[in-house]
Amino acid sequence: MRSRFLRAGILAIIIASAMLTGCGASTGTSAAPTAISQPSAPTATPLPEPVTITFWECWGGATGDFMVEEADRFHEQYPWITVEVSHFSGRGAFREAFALAFESENAPDTFIRGHSFMQMIENGWIQPLDPWLTPEWKARFPEGAFSETRNMWRGETYSFTPFAAPGVSRVLYINEDLFREAGLVDADGDIQTPETWGDLRSMAAQITEAGKGEFYGIGIGIKDPRPMVWWFDLATLAGAPMTPYDYDLRTGKFVYSTHPAFAQIIELLLGMKEDGSVYPHEGTIDDGNIYSFFGQAKFAMFMSGSYHANNLSQDLPDFQNYRIVPVPVPDEGQTGEVPSTPGQGHFFISAQSQHPDEAWLWIDWLASRGFHERLVSNGIGFSIFADLNKPESIPDVHQAQAYEASAAHGVFGPFPPARNPDTALVRPEPVVPDVGDMLIGIYTGQIEDWQQALVDLDAHKQAALEAAIQEVREDGVDVSIEDFIFLDWNPMENYVTKPAE
Repeated sequence: MRSRFLRAGILAIIIASAMLTGCGASTGTSAAPTAISQPSAPTATPLPEPVTITFWECWGGATGDFMVEEADRFHEQYPWITVEVSHFSGRGAFREAFALAFESENAPDTFIRGHSFMQMIENGWIQPLDPWLTPEWKARFPEGAFSETRNMWRGETYSFTPFAAPGVSRVLYINEDLFREAGLVDADGDIQTPETWGDLRSMAAQITEAGKGEFYGIGIGIKDPRPMVWWFDLATLAGAPMTPYDYDLRTGKFVYSTHPAFAQIIELLLGMKEDGSVYPHEGTIDDGNIYSFFGQAKFAMFMSGSYHANNLSQDLPDFQNYRIVPVPVPDEGQTGEVPSTPGQGHFFISAQSQHPDEAWLWIDWLASRGFHERLVSNGIGFSIFADLNKPESIPDVHQAQAYEASAAHGVFGPFPPARNPDTALVRPEPVVPDVGDMLIGIYTGQIEDWQQALVDLDAHKQAALEAAIQEVREDGVDVSIEDFIFLDWNPMENYVTKPAE
């Protein structure tokens, strides 16, 4: 307990110094009316010694620039603390440099999450925030902001919920000019947007026909397998299993080969390709550049995250005739929503930091409502504080559309670690090829018998899950497949996971 009280005392001195310095205490005196000696004039409390802390991020773009601006603003509030922001070009480069930095004991003081929370816990890379936390601080966050195995472990708190608002990860981007050119307007002249999977295919074909080789209905990137997995996210709208728990949470079984929605998505992808509706240079596209092809009117639609509204605004500011809409639902009626789990923390203090008190002040800054107000007003993202996401606070019309589209189909799904935290220790070995690689193989024709490929995928994933459970059980961890089964889960409704009794 001594270190906790010592830290609190240091922090109190730092904050008091900032307050006194900002007040500009007077150094003048007035003549004394009597010969009684007067106390010397008050002087400003000197600032603490200058400190530089480091912050690593891999967002880049508009978000990276925003973090630099926030570091400058933070320095104005705490002039003895300088935050050096380091950018990395992608998550892969970030992860590699991050691991090497800890290995060489040269880790950044603060950083965003590049690895899973539990991996950082097991590697001893992060330190808890509890020495600085108060009940009032935690109470500022919405319900569900703190969760075991996501930003807490064994009762200690290491971060807080992601700074972005929860919602559906995927939205659909629509080029209004190309839709109009293809005649996809109603009697009032308004754009008709796809509401079902069937609409998506037929509209893509109609746009492609109007394009005559100059533009296409939809863009799909196969350069990176990760975005291909997102197409199976659509299957959850038909009641298929969620991600990251891609087995049926009502049975504990993988159902890629038996739930009809997965086959329907594959048939949708292959159907659009057969129609000639897909921009033909798929191999050059990944999620990092798909928005630029869209902004150049190479295709009329693409599916990705809401963050591309920022990229379009920053890199193609003259391109405005587009809109962002919710992803389409199954033709036969929606029987599911897109479930999400409690968000992992985004901001952490390194276990190797030599300046933890100053690092905490930066983390506290990133958790403040002022930071979140600027996050929204600058068009960077949507706040976890829902009341800040007012239409009048979102400066860009496309950002407002993205917020509405993201909120359209989101629910909270079951979360096994909330019932038994030790389920987080169950880590199945990766299956190769996994979903993304398999979908690319199916799309390119390298996998012809895709029905059998789905059967094999189920078998391999089931074996990996059961082997991982058995492995931790042999280490004395009390976990079973029953911990991963939620018989009362309704995919159309929010689910509150209760701790085991």
